[in-house]
Amino acid sequence: MSIFSNNRLLSIVTIALLVVNIFTLVLLWKHKNIEPPHMGNTQLPPQQLFEFVTKELGLNDSQQNAYKLLREEHQKGQKKLQENIKMAKDSFYALLKNNLVSDTLLSKENDKVAKSIAEIDSYNFKHFQKVKAICTAEQKVKFDAILKEIFNRMGNGRRPTAPFNNQDRGNRPPPTLDKEGNVQPHPPY
Repeated sequence: MSIFSNNRLLSIVTIALLVVNIFTLVLLWKHKNIEPPHMGNTQLPPQQLFEFVTKELGLNDSQQNAYKLLREEHQKGQKKLQENIKMAKDSFYALLKNNLVSDTLLSKENDKVAKSIAEIDSYNFKHFQKVKAICTAEQKVKFDAILKEIFNRMGNGRRPTAPFNNQDRGNRPPPTLDKEGNVQPHPPY
């Protein structure tokens, strides 16, 4: 009789573990692109950031409409500026293809990247000046108080850009070297 009760208990434990494992796999699969909270990823999608600012400042309907127009205008202009940063970085990192790069050329290409980043920072600054201008005096005080939080949730306006437009190559590992120090090609994907 004890053999049957042991087998029954073993079957129940096995089924319970199987259910827990399946549940864990489903959760991992559904949330595979979400970074853990300790990574500091507080970046919000534009709509959630809009709702955050609207709620925190207590914007009325006309202010919300004005803010929405400002946000749409900002997003359109920012796309071009982000593309300029990407092109400047592509050009900068393309210098790695050359064996000899002069300090002057390196500095010139680096200045292009810095100038592009400065342009987007100025653009963002002017955008937030416009947003602040639609606020009442009381809301301006709140705006100043939450400004750092807004930038943190925006991801500081920076999006990582990969040099050389690697879309067609995927995420490949760095090249490997043979015994003579020559680069070994990766197998095609």
